[in-house]
Amino acid sequence: MKKLLTIASAIILLAAACSQKANVNLNTQNSTTTTQDQTVQATPTPKDETMNGQVYAGGGFELTLTNAWKGYKVFHSQGSNGVGAPDYYYFSMSTTDKTQAVINVTDEVYGYAAPLTITVIAKDRKVGAGVKITEDANSAYYYSINKNLPTDLAKINFEIPKVISTFKLTSQAAVSEKPVITNTSGSAIKGKTKPNYLVFAYLGEIACLTRNTMSTYGASKADANGNFSINIPIVAATGKISVVVAAFPETSPYALTGTGGNDGCFPESNLSTKTDFTYSIN
Repeated sequence: MKKLLTIASAIILLAAACSQKANVNLNTQNSTTTTQDQTVQATPTPKDETMNGQVYAGGGFELTLTNAWKGYKVFHSQGSNGVGAPDYYYFSMSTTDKTQAVINVTDEVYGYAAPLTITVIAKDRKVGAGVKITEDANSAYYYSINKNLPTDLAKINFEIPKVISTFKLTSQAAVSEKPVITNTSGSAIKGKTKPNYLVFAYLGEIACLTRNTMSTYGASKADANGNFSINIPIVAATGKISVVVAAFPETSPYALTGTGGNDGCFPESNLSTKTDFTYSIN
């Protein structure tokens, strides 16, 4: 009997030992799994944060800017060499040097300097506008780097070569901003432009239209589909007239009335073809 009790005790002890070992192994396994999960969570997938998604689109092209360009502004002006004159897009940053200035239309904006300038010019113009990027059917696109930045901006790496590598022509380049007059007679000038653009009608004989030029034949705003209709004032109508319309977004400096000064001529890309129009009351 004593022998049987001894054997039974041994069996119980062995079973307990096996159970304890199993629990240890299970706990060890759980601990390992937890550690592995924590390791995965603590090692995020690397991301390329060089570009922060600041995309500029305008003038028929698009650029993606790096983090260094946070708070940038683009100012625009046009050369004074007539049809096909260059358009300048100044990619500008605020500077502590308030003697610095860039040109917006014809106004000087102080407290800004432009590390990068994009020039858009008629393809047949032979000018030194910087380094050529590309061209489309009508225009050539160049860039130039400002090597004389004020001290606070000179120490920043704007990664311009990387920015230029993102340059691409947009659908806007293929869809001209030029408004189109679609009728040649009546009491209203009708046509097509970009949706919600402001439209102004002028005497066709004026060589240089500016924001200070009186819109002799009236003004209107295109609808959501880009259709416009400008009722011609009776006092301005004398049978056959020559008409040019200009169209701009509401935020364009060209659409704002100035007070004196020698404002630059409207870009050809925003002017319709001169049209002979016969005024008549239907």
